[in-house]
Parts: sequence; C-alpha cells; structure tokens
Amino acid sequence: MHLKPCIIVHHGGEWDQDEGQLIYNGGRVNTFDDIPEDVDSVYVKQVIDSLGYKDIVKVHFLDPKKDFQCSIRFLGFENSSCDPFLSLLLEFRVIEVYTEHEHAHVPSHIGIGVGGHGSFVELLNSGVPRSTDPFIDYNTEGSDEDDAEIVNARTRLNEEKQKEKSYEDELVMLRKLAESKGTDPSRYACDSDGLSGTDNPYESSDKDDYGYLVQPVGNKKNTVKGGSEGSASKFFVGHSFENSVTFKKVVTDYCIQTGRDIHFSRNDKNRVGGHCKSKDKGCPWRIWASWERGKRNFMDKTHVGEHTCGKEPTSKRVTTSWVARFFQSKFKVNPYMKVHDIIETVWLEKGLKVSRYLAFIARKLGQKLIIGPSKEEKN
Repeated sequence: MHLKPCIIVHHGGEWDQDEGQLIYNGGRVNTFDDIPEDVDSVYVKQVIDSLGYKDIVKVHFLDPKKDFQCSIRFLGFENSSCDPFLSLLLEFRVIEVYTEHEHAHVPSHIGIGVGGHGSFVELLNSGVPRSTDPFIDYNTEGSDEDDAEIVNARTRLNEEKQKEKSYEDELVMLRKLAESKGTDPSRYACDSDGLSGTDNPYESSDKDDYGYLVQPVGNKKNTVKGGSEGSASKFFVGHSFENSVTFKKVVTDYCIQTGRDIHFSRNDKNRVGGHCKSKDKGCPWRIWASWERGKRNFMDKTHVGEHTCGKEPTSKRVTTSWVARFFQSKFKVNPYMKVHDIIETVWLEKGLKVSRYLAFIARKLGQKLIIGPSKEEKN
C-alpha cells in the first residue's frame, strides 16, 4: 500500500525544559495526511496558514533520522530552506512540525490549549551556562593521554567531522530531490573546503543553509528591559560608559542581539545619538549619550527603549571584525573552520544571515588573530 506524505503539526504550545530535556508543552495537534507528491514550499506554508494563527514567529520540524533532542530544525518557506524538509518528507512520508508563537495565548477559534511565547532559541539560552571554549596552547608538552587541552581539541575536531558528514549526506538527498523535480542537481555540489583559494568570493551567493538547532554557548545576560517583547534594552538613563567607542560597541552588540539596525544621526567622540532604522515607519526607539559635565563618564542621557518594528534577518552591524571576534574562541580550537559552519553558527546563535564572502574574510581575520599574519603579508 502506497502511503501519501503526512505532516503532523503541533501548534499553540510553547517550548520548555523538563530535567534538562527540551519538550513542547500544551497546544493541539493537527494531522494533514493528504499531502500531494508534488508538494512544494508554497503548499507547506498554506498548511501552516490554515491553522488560523496571526502570531507564528518560527516553525521547526523533526529530522526523523535523529533523536528528538538533536533533530529540531528550522523550517523556512523559501525554496532553498524548505528543500531539506521536502526531501525528508518524501523519503520518510511522515514529518512532525512545531510552531512557535509570539503571544502567550491561543486564538479562541483554535480551541483549548496552553499557548506561550516559548521562544526556542531564548529557551536554549536560559539553560545552565556552559564553560567557555578552552584556550589551546599548542606549545604545551605532554602526550594526548595526559594533556586535557589536546584531548578537548581532538574531541571538537571529531564533532566538526560529524557535522560535515551530516551536511554532505543532506546534499545527497537534495540532489535526489532535484533530480525527481527535473531541476539542476549541480547546485547542491559538495563544497568540502568552504571557499577555496581558486574561488571568486564575489561570485558566491548567500545560501540559506540553516542546519540543526543546537544549544548555543554563552552565559545568560541580565538586561534592563524597556520596550516591546524581544527587544530587551541594555540601556537606561544614567548608564555610564568609558567613552564613545565603548558606547557604540555596546549599541552594536544590542543591534545584533535583537535583530534591529540603529542609525547614528550624531557620531563623534563627544556625542553619539541614534535612532531605529525604521524611524520613518513609526518606530520610536532612540538614544543619546554624551560626556557628563564635570566628570569623566560618557553617559546615556536620553533613551526610549521600545521597538514597534519587527526583527530583521540581516544587519549592517555584522561586520567581518565582529564575526572574527565572535568566533575567536572557536578559531583557537580550529583556525580553519569551514565557511559554511561560520554562516550556520551565526544564524543559529544570533538569527542573522551573513554572506559567504563576509564569512570568508572574517575567517582570514580570525586566523590572523590566532596564528598571526602569513609570510606574504610579513614580507
């Protein structure tokens, strides 16, 4: 008997943790068991829209080849980001999907259920903080058996190899899917070295490779909240900084953390003023800081911490130097980290897209920070 593809949608609930394990609490379950064989991203989006929600902010699905805790993946509705989902659906015939909601309630016409904000990435960040990546001293004496730093480095490199194998397996599935649809399978060719020296970085496109969602490394930060949900503000009137450079660095980190872009309308060593890029659309967020009179503090003097605009998947504040600093501890373990892994990690941990060219240049800058400039540059 030939089974038609089936999508099981869990909706109206929220992500939670139970004894360190991720679970999806509350909500309801709908089964769509009459999916056509030629299903595409548009059809999948129509299935999600048919639930009747207006506050779905993200959709995830389970990779049937993996355990629940390590199989949760982002589901996008663009062709490039939906193809992994479609290939698994046509292969295994049944896929479970989970919706993530912005507001802590379920529309009355949906039925009973415990709704919740339950942001998946926010939940992961709220767990027990991990220790920072160890600094590997490659000049330390000792064998692999008695040198914990080398053992940790080897473990991390093995994990990278496993990720690479999973990525290449997925490319094989995508090529099969492309062949079945009659499209060109060559766009899913394996790129084992990221961006090689013979590639022209300007010709590389920014592929939406989202990969698996994993718990990001980092400590939970205490912030002073001001404004709409999801825009936790780091700032308050009277907040002091060392100087304008330090202040702008904190603003940049805030932009990247919240997915907003801030335009500096005044920018010099004595005064810095900025407002949200969506000011013309009515977003009131703004800030002004200058030197405190008679003191040596660069102080926040005006601040409206509310954003009425939505998050953006890209930010001009994500520069090559920022990516290099963000990955510095990872570059210490693996200075030759793949370009694809850099793009994937920034998306998973920060929710922002970066181009292959930016990731390529950031990797070179990170290598300089760790292993020094190349011989050619020294000469």
